[in-house]
Amino acid sequence: MFDVALIGKVAGIIAFAAYVPYVLSIVRRKTEPNRATWLIWAIVGSMLAISYYYSGAVDTMWVPIIYVVCPFSIFVLSLKYGRAGWTSVDISCLLGVGVSLALWWISGSALMALLLNLFIDFLGA
Repeated sequence: MFDVALIGKVAGIIAFAAYVPYVLSIVRRKTEPNRATWLIWAIVGSMLAISYYYSGAVDTMWVPIIYVVCPFSIFVLSLKYGRAGWTSVDISCLLGVGVSLALWWISGSALMALLLNLFIDFLGA
């Protein structure tokens, strides 16, 4: 009934488009991204994409890929245009990623890692 792969590509395009105004704002020096935040989102996005893939959702990988590429790109921009600093929430989120990796390794469940990283992403936001 629905072409899941096509829907996944359209969702990826929409997800990418959502980052464009933010990137333009950074380059125009109207926004200062926090380096720690965008590094964490890039790492968590990587974990989400990897666990998403290993959970079997390969037809709709475009959104998770965008959630790696765009935050990492913004992190790189933050090296020039952003501000530094780490909060306790930042450190907690990174520790959470480490815990999710350990739980994935122990349990063998990519789904568990995916769910935990979605929660970490929510907390980081």
